[in-house]
Amino acid sequence: MKRVGLLGGTFDPPTLAHVDAAVRAREELGLDEVWLVPARPVHKSDVTSGWHRLEMCRIAVRDALGVEVSSVELDRAGVSRSYETLEALTAAWRDVEFTFLIGDDVDVLSWWRGQECLEKWNFVRLARPGGRVIQDEIPRIVREGCGASSTTARADLSKTGHSDVLDTAVEEYIQTNGLYQSNKVLLDFGTEMRELVQ
Repeated sequence: MKRVGLLGGTFDPPTLAHVDAAVRAREELGLDEVWLVPARPVHKSDVTSGWHRLEMCRIAVRDALGVEVSSVELDRAGVSRSYETLEALTAAWRDVEFTFLIGDDVDVLSWWRGQECLEKWNFVRLARPGGRVIQDEIPRIVREGCGASSTTARADLSKTGHSDVLDTAVEEYIQTNGLYQSNKVLLDFGTEMRELVQ
């Protein structure tokens, strides 16, 4: 059975650290692949449109062996919940064993049907030294050199238009599309899709 790790996140934008975490997890856990899964968070209002984030993820992982991108959360209508994402992926890929990769500060039991998630699927924490740690039975691997956050990237871009924590091609995409500027206008999904099909 193929073994795939799922690394979910807003990826606004995806940084070098996100890709590094995916590569390290694949190698250390012996996974066949790791898929980045851009989320459609309901608790954040100022988020770059999903399809920009999806495309940036695809660009970011283009040279990362065994790292792919899934649009499963962006493809679904309504509220996006991890339980439903995992159910959808399990139904679509019956020959795949999924492992959900989460941060050390993620409380799975606070999720919708969180206990069922833990009972039905594998979870591994990607530990970030110095960060908040939830003590539980979920195994963890340590991420080193992972200070390149999306928050840092956005701050750099808004000030100078450049960020050292981004892949060069991702930064070019950002500049071409005018993202993360002080006067940035966020597109809603309807507007975005109309523009993509024109």
